[in-house]
Amino acid sequence: MKKIFLLTLMTSVYCWAGFNIEPSVGYKNSKLKMTDLTNSTTEFQMNGMQYGLKLGVSSPLGITLDVQGLQSQGKAQMTPDLGFNPEYNHTTGLALIGVSAMGILKIHLGYIFMNDLEVKSTDTFNGFKLKGQGYQAGITTYLFPRVGLSAIYNVNQFNKISGAAFTNGDALDTYYNKIDSQDFGLQLSVLF
Repeated sequence: MKKIFLLTLMTSVYCWAGFNIEPSVGYKNSKLKMTDLTNSTTEFQMNGMQYGLKLGVSSPLGITLDVQGLQSQGKAQMTPDLGFNPEYNHTTGLALIGVSAMGILKIHLGYIFMNDLEVKSTDTFNGFKLKGQGYQAGITTYLFPRVGLSAIYNVNQFNKISGAAFTNGDALDTYYNKIDSQDFGLQLSVLF
């Protein structure tokens, strides 16, 4: 009897139940705070719609392994206010592991392996592009079968910068003492 139980447990751990496709739409609130070498600080508040697609596999025990792509864009509000709001574009790629409880609640953690944030140039502002990695934590509740509502929190760790004003290489610490960047978002998704 013990051998049958052990064999069943090992089989259920290593057998994946299915392939998942999960498109999403939501709203993201981002903050980027940049402190340059003279300790002057510029902040960007970026709010806008976010679209995503998650592909993954799930086990009978409720463990999921996913890859997700997210895209958001809109206008950024700057502090100090320079009288204009530049456009931004943020693209992320993530690898996620999640644990589901009875198909009602899912908690996941992720590594952001691709993180590109571009603040676009205007007539009076030199834009820039940040690259790096980051981490995500999230929780999803399935209010209806296969329809999920997620709250996600990202910590962005940018380490490269490019743009017309950044000509001494792409290392971020050449131009800035510190960069803080965090996102919070709500997403509505459908699981196929």
